[in-house]
Amino acid sequence: MIAQMRRHMTLTRVWLGLVMLLCLAVLTWDISRAHQQNRRQTVDRLVALAKVVESRATLTFQSLDMLLLDSANQLPPETAQPGDRDYQRYLMGRSFLYTEQIVLSVVSADGVIIHSSNPQLVGRPVGKREYLDHFRAHPEDPRLFISSPSISVANNPIIFTARAVRRDDGSLRAVMVTGIKPDILGSLVRSALPTESTGAVAVQNRDHVILARLPETTETAPGKLMINNPANKAHIALGQEQSIHQDVVGPDGHSRLLVMRQANPFGLLVLVTVGNSELLEPIWDTLTADLVFLAIVGGVIIILARFLDVRERQRLDSQTQIATARDYYMRVLDNLPVLIWRSDTIGRIDYVNGTLQGFTGTQDPDLWRRIHPDDLTAWREAAAHRQKNGCNSELEYRLMRQDGEYRWMHELAQPFQHQDGSFAGHLAACLDVTETRQAQEKLTQTNAELEQFAYVASHDLREPLRMVSSYMALIERRLGNTAGDDLREFLGFAKDGATRMDKLILDLLQYSRIGRMSAAKTQVDMADCVLQALNHLGSRIDESRARICVGDMPRIFASEDDMVRLLQNLIGNAIKYSTPGTQPLITIACDREAGAWRFSVHDNGIGIDRIYFDRVFRIFQRLHAREEHGGGSGIGLSICKKIVENHEGRIWVDSPGPGLGATFYFTLPALSPPPANA
Repeated sequence: MIAQMRRHMTLTRVWLGLVMLLCLAVLTWDISRAHQQNRRQTVDRLVALAKVVESRATLTFQSLDMLLLDSANQLPPETAQPGDRDYQRYLMGRSFLYTEQIVLSVVSADGVIIHSSNPQLVGRPVGKREYLDHFRAHPEDPRLFISSPSISVANNPIIFTARAVRRDDGSLRAVMVTGIKPDILGSLVRSALPTESTGAVAVQNRDHVILARLPETTETAPGKLMINNPANKAHIALGQEQSIHQDVVGPDGHSRLLVMRQANPFGLLVLVTVGNSELLEPIWDTLTADLVFLAIVGGVIIILARFLDVRERQRLDSQTQIATARDYYMRVLDNLPVLIWRSDTIGRIDYVNGTLQGFTGTQDPDLWRRIHPDDLTAWREAAAHRQKNGCNSELEYRLMRQDGEYRWMHELAQPFQHQDGSFAGHLAACLDVTETRQAQEKLTQTNAELEQFAYVASHDLREPLRMVSSYMALIERRLGNTAGDDLREFLGFAKDGATRMDKLILDLLQYSRIGRMSAAKTQVDMADCVLQALNHLGSRIDESRARICVGDMPRIFASEDDMVRLLQNLIGNAIKYSTPGTQPLITIACDREAGAWRFSVHDNGIGIDRIYFDRVFRIFQRLHAREEHGGGSGIGLSICKKIVENHEGRIWVDSPGPGLGATFYFTLPALSPPPANA
């Protein structure tokens, strides 16, 4: 009981300390919020004042720029005499701006006034001027040049505005010059001066020379270059139209809040500022109100602390339940009869389940150490591809078991996500398919041996069959007319049987050569294959007067010989099994389906009963007597089936019923050829 009370007292002291810290945090936050709000309002006001100055200054210099452009367009040719009277009258008529008259002059490239609204200035040299130095160095500059405050030829303070006039070859011909008195620019910025005692407003030209500043000080007089001022450097470094600077020390030594705006298109820089000390005055009222508020909130905080304690206990219980569930599912993964691994967001395997650990005999998650060297490159390429694209991967490779034997694994990996939907890595399951692969390899070998046996057997069977046929013909010739009718009939049966046997052996040879002796697969135009098949069947088409319609055909990756044989067999069957007395009508079409092309050969022939749909593709299977429909060995559709399956497709037939025609369908993959190094 005593220990429990001590723990309770300790917790009470901790909570009291937290209450005090929370009160202090609230006080600090509110003061900071008030300061930030006041600063934000001040910034908004300074930005608005800067925009006012920007608008007025831009409008003023835009008017001067239009005046210079209009005067430049009316400039007489270079052959005209200086002080041309017509042009002088034009300049005088254009030289009234605001309430005061301004002087509008044309200065030659060598610095002599050649035209002016004030005739007394014509012929006078202007001396060293910023605008002449600028346009001599940059004659191609099309912008309005605004100089720093200087003294005019008439000995008056002025801010020159100038535009270059160029010849056709781009050289400087003259400079159109006018100006504005600094007092006029000062009156423009006076209305935007902040009301605070530390408020100030200034306008600088593109070279960061002060054109006007209120209030004026010795350090910020017009004509002062401010390029090295920290605020100007910071604004240039930002490269933005507007920048806001806090705690900038001005020329008067005060810490200031400064708003700077770039006034395009003339490159003017408008600055509006107030001292930081005046931003703190409203905070004292906020502090008094906060103290009253904190006295009321103190009791609420204690209740809140108890409430938070209950919530924390509930959260801890919830986390415990989640951890328990996670441990349970991890145990399930560890005991699944499947090899499972997981990789993180950078592709590093960070978990392997117990089944995989038992298979490899190690807890090392670096699975690549136990992959067969011949399969390691393919495994790494698959891992890099799925990591780069965040996609699934599926491959087979050999993995060393704990006893040193390599076993074939079929691995399927797919991405998984965090609760927020972000990519978390990949989860893979591996199945031992060694026995399956061995069975497949044995089946492949058996099929190859059977095909080789069929080829050799059919090839070798033809020789004795030819001997039988030859000797039967010799016997028939030797007997001549002496042979009786029964003997002649028996000899005819024997010769017919030998002929049919030879035909069956030839068909069997052709069947065994499919895939083994077919032409190499290339990009094949199926339209050309249809044309070749029709050429081979030309005589039969003419005899039957068959009408054949061919739709659009694609290009596929296949053996051209096999495609011609496939189409020739299907079209030949359509002609062969046409309805007597009816003109055969055959339609060859192609449609695209998921990942494949579906071809169809439709006829209006005798049709097929549904119960024979599978039987027609079996080797040496016929649905009619040998003498009907021109005979045949019954191997044609078996050859078609083998060709299609060798190209990873499938073939089937559909018919409404006998006498209603039939349609043979087959699909071929719509795939590109494998890469050369595959």
